[in-house]
Parts: sequence; structure tokens; C-alpha cells
Amino acid sequence: MGIGLGRVLESWETARVSLPRIYLMADYTSSSLWTDEPEHLMVSLDDLPLSEETKAALEGWSERLWVHLDHDSRLEEDAAHEAEGRRLWAAVRTQLADRYEVGYATFEPARVRDNPHEWQKSIVWRLEHLP
Repeated sequence: MGIGLGRVLESWETARVSLPRIYLMADYTSSSLWTDEPEHLMVSLDDLPLSEETKAALEGWSERLWVHLDHDSRLEEDAAHEAEGRRLWAAVRTQLADRYEVGYATFEPARVRDNPHEWQKSIVWRLEHLP
């Protein structure tokens, strides 16, 4: 007597959700990895089993964000930075697959009348939900 496919899928989804959650978000002098559990904190790259290449790429990704934000960024630079972030997201997801659920921070204008420069952060946890 088996436990049925529905029960197996339900157990798998529950196990997947119970993994600690971290996400990629470039920020000034950061590791590019963050958690909001139990509060908003930067995650140290030294605490994660990532390749040295991935660690260096994550740090470089945040550094490059500020280099072109300090100038008038061009659409090509923004697109290249976004593409690099998505590539890093895939690499981190692969390297931490059994230990963490890895998301990716996206930002949209908050549509606040008083402050046209305010942005709303959302975390995408699945590739198919990425805008």
C-alpha cells in the first residue's frame, strides 16, 4: 500500500518551503545575498558552500551596480547588470539547492506621488515568476 502521488508532492512542497530563504540583491559593499528571516540581514559568503568563483562574482556584481549608479547609467549597462544577476541567481540556486531556497530581488517604481524615486522590492522565488 503506497501513500499516493498527491501526498508525496504535498510532502515535497512542504519540505521545499521549510528551507531557509536567501535572495540576491546588489547593494553597496555587500555580499549580494540577503535574508529577511528573522530580520533583514546581509548573508556572509563565508557561511555558504559556494565556489570561490561565485563568491567573487557576487561581490563584483554589487560593486558594478554602484559604479554605474554614480554616473548616468545607460540602458545597456542596466540590462547587462540584470543579466549578470540572473546568471548568478542560477549559479547560487544550483550550488545551494539542497540547503536554501534562493530568490532574486526585483524593483518596480512604487508609484508614490511625493517621491518619484521610491522603489518597491519584491522577491521572486521561482524562475517562471521573473518579470
